Amino acid sequence: MASATQTLGLIPWNILQASLGGHFEAHAHGLFRVSYILIDRSGRPFGELRTQGSEAIFTAGDLEAGIERTSRNGYGMLAGEIELARATPLADSAATLRIECAGQVYEVHFRLLRSTAVVRALDGGETARLSGGLAGRRYEAVFDPRLEGTLPVAVLVLHYLTALRRRIYLAG
Repeated sequence: MASATQTLGLIPWNILQASLGGHFEAHAHGLFRVSYILIDRSGRPFGELRTQGSEAIFTAGDLEAGIERTSRNGYGMLAGEIELARATPLADSAATLRIECAGQVYEVHFRLLRSTAVVRALDGGETARLSGGLAGRRYEAVFDPRLEGTLPVAVLVLHYLTALRRRIYLAG
């Protein structure tokens, strides 16, 4: 069960995710310090995800959250002092991730060659899907707008997927 603090911290996120209707696109800008402009269904920008190495800052109007590395492949998403979501790799695999948000636990499976990620609740139901182009400069996110916290989960997965692809590209 989610704590009252966590649920209160997610209220503005839930309002934004409902207004997005479960969909956004992310378009990359820049070559070395990549940022993503997040665009709603009608083509209007509503937010930005700015990467700074392994960390990122998400802003959308008055909303702001930082994504920072908590372990080798783990990340936390914080809005002020409130932890919105926590991501940790499963079984020492960067291609499978466990995310906790709003009292829910999700598993994320990445297919890096296809530039996709599928987020499933532990009961097996799909709650979000990200898919991108071969170059990793454009992504589409589809998520359940009725389920609390799916927007922060989708943003966290977007950052993780792009950071993972960037590390593989730089190492290769």
